[in-house]
Amino acid sequence: MDVRRGRRRAGHLRPTGAATLHEHGIPVRRGGAPYKRDNDRALQRAGTITERFPTPAEVTNSFLAEAYTEIGLAAGHIEQLTGQPAERVLQMLHEQGVPIRQSGSQSPWLQRQRER
Repeated sequence: MDVRRGRRRAGHLRPTGAATLHEHGIPVRRGGAPYKRDNDRALQRAGTITERFPTPAEVTNSFLAEAYTEIGLAAGHIEQLTGQPAERVLQMLHEQGVPIRQSGSQSPWLQRQRER
């Protein structure tokens, strides 16, 4: 376990999306629109999820649990990052016993971004 992850587990650091993606071997796009506020328009220009991810990234149970519960990403965010359909993300979380948030509510990650 690296030092950053150890400190995070001890409660000293909040996990970041990019760091979690790197730790779990999921490719991260450098710069570009998906990290900016005009996210929706940029993703529409990029094409459908199957056009952007002909082969979805492999995701582990630990990545899904960390992204959803610790970082607070929505299933749709995880879909945009990995290419795994949001429905499949929710199914995998449910199979792990991870409590699923109410549909339509803002994700904790999005709430933090809007509070900035």
